[in-house]
Amino acid sequence: MDSVTANEVDSALSARTTDVGDLLLSVREDQWFDRKSRKTSPKELSPALVAFANAEGGTIVIGLHNGMVEGMRRFADRENDLRQTPIDYTSPPVRVEFSRVACINAEDERDYLLVLRIDPSESVHETQNGDCYLRIGDESRRLNFGQRQELVYDKGQSQFDGSPVSASLTDLDKSLLQNYRARGGFTTSDRKMLAARSLLTPAGDLTVAGYLLFGEHPQTLFPSAYIRILRFLTPERGTGARLGVEEGNDVRIEGAIPWAVQQATKEIEARIPVRRALGENGLFEARPIVPRDA
Repeated sequence: MDSVTANEVDSALSARTTDVGDLLLSVREDQWFDRKSRKTSPKELSPALVAFANAEGGTIVIGLHNGMVEGMRRFADRENDLRQTPIDYTSPPVRVEFSRVACINAEDERDYLLVLRIDPSESVHETQNGDCYLRIGDESRRLNFGQRQELVYDKGQSQFDGSPVSASLTDLDKSLLQNYRARGGFTTSDRKMLAARSLLTPAGDLTVAGYLLFGEHPQTLFPSAYIRILRFLTPERGTGARLGVEEGNDVRIEGAIPWAVQQATKEIEARIPVRRALGENGLFEARPIVPRDA
């Protein structure tokens, strides 16, 4: 949790019973803190639990609503249901620490608030109906399929390179496969060769990595998988009328990774300024200003 928000919340929770409610009401809801009404149902609570767990964790206080300290005493029978929310309404279950904090409610009666502390998770969680949420600012935002996949990759649950692709071995460049076979000393079939390098899924499907390495034209499925080489005339890239790209020096290179890397190397070397310098053979020769390794 952000140190500022954490300090404010912890300070409020450790304050005198008469001040706890008002102090928590004064804390701004954000990426790490949220307030909920005592009428919140387990199903309504689950998106917030999932959102915090999928993000950076946080704290939820139940019993505060619309600027008032409601308290939980009169809804004590609902507390058990709320405590069971992580098990019954989130998958995999979100890790939540529950506790009670004494307070004075809006009717000037002794009461308590239910405090939930959610740890950030290494897994991606979803609600009972399969929806995935992420805490963004003061919102628990539902993610679409693409956003959820990005979250899965960010958390390391899955590797994009190892996911299956809608292509087959017939879509691969035979010359690249033959070159790889020769350099690697393989004598087995293409399928077994690719499987040995984890370029096929356990089900035998071609992976993204395999297609990017050996596909005849990977850009058919991955339009953004290309190398772009630009040379600028100014320190700033600029836009519009101030665009600093040198004419004729905006090159886009497509194709499988081995071809693209080789072609990109040639294009870059052709654009690196050279100077005449005395070489090891005692003769003056052209040398690039930028070393090849760099």
